[in-house]
Amino acid sequence: SEKSKELDDILCPANPPVSAADSAEARRLYEEGLRKAQDGDSEALELILEATEIDPNCVDALVALASTLFRMDAEKNSDQFFTLADQAYRADPNHPKARRIASNAYLLKGKMALDVEDWQKAVRSFKRSFELDPNRENLSAFRYCAEKAHEIGVFVDACETRLKEQPDDDEVRFKLGRALVVMACEIMSDPDRESTKIELLRTTITMRSSVTS
Repeated sequence: SEKSKELDDILCPANPPVSAADSAEARRLYEEGLRKAQDGDSEALELILEATEIDPNCVDALVALASTLFRMDAEKNSDQFFTLADQAYRADPNHPKARRIASNAYLLKGKMALDVEDWQKAVRSFKRSFELDPNRENLSAFRYCAEKAHEIGVFVDACETRLKEQPDDDEVRFKLGRALVVMACEIMSDPDRESTKIELLRTTITMRSSVTS
């Protein structure tokens, strides 16, 4: 959404621009690093790192470095991983690789918060991971923590936004249906919210019917 984009711009200002020559040199180093990596050459990582130093907007190099750290030991290298993922996303927020690595960074942040039962922080992290690159893992974690934090409405809103963008996402539709049941159960004992309860149940039945049909 435009509001989310504006917030991203505030929290993640764009990386400084570089010259065309520096950009081309960074690309050359990155591609050379890839070739050496395929040959098992230990110099590969140094070349890719040099590429990111010359051009902080070289998304492919940033993602390659971040992914390497993630595979080596995600939690041990978490600070560097988060920095590189953020840098890649700032370089190009619409680049699929940048969105995916940023999503993985928020997924890791969510898991770390979950481990210490900081449910609110976990919800925020899994929500952002889901928004950047929706998948079954961040969707399930988001829903679980939203229930734990008693913030199931946050999960419902995110799912509804996703379905507006991707109406055929049956996994999200199913999870949304279950979340609406949870919301309905939470207000069952409140007579002042009877109309809300009926509407939630009606919506849930409609949602589930659309998934199974």
